[in-house]
Amino acid sequence: MRQAAFALLVVSLLTPPLWASGPVAGSATAEERPFVVTQRLKAEITGVEGEAALMLKDAEGRNFRVALDESIRLVAQDKKRFDGRKKLRPADLAAGQQVQVLYRVEPFQVLEIKVLKEKAA
Repeated sequence: MRQAAFALLVVSLLTPPLWASGPVAGSATAEERPFVVTQRLKAEITGVEGEAALMLKDAEGRNFRVALDESIRLVAQDKKRFDGRKKLRPADLAAGQQVQVLYRVEPFQVLEIKVLKEKAA
C-alpha cells in the first residue's frame, strides 16, 4: 500500500499538470481577445426625459445626458424600494435618485445604471 502511494506521488510530481499542456486548438490568444476597459461613475439624476434619456450630475458638477436604450441594464441596489424588483424600467427612475453608471471607455457605451440605496438620515 505504501509503495503504491509512493509511486503515485512520484508520478504526479513528474507529470506536468493538465493546464500546462499548451494552447488548445482554436482558442483565442491574448492579442486576439479585446481588452475592455470599464469605469464607474456616481451621479445624481437631475431630470428624466420620458423613457428616452436621463440627465445626470456627478460629484464634480459635470452634467451628462444618457440616452436610454434596451442594451442598458437598469437595476436597483435596494429591491425593497421597487416592490422587490431588482430589474427596473425607465419609469422607475426619478430626479434626486443617486445612481452608479457602469460604462465602457472605448468605444464609449453605457452598460448599466444602478440606483443606489438611500443614506439613512
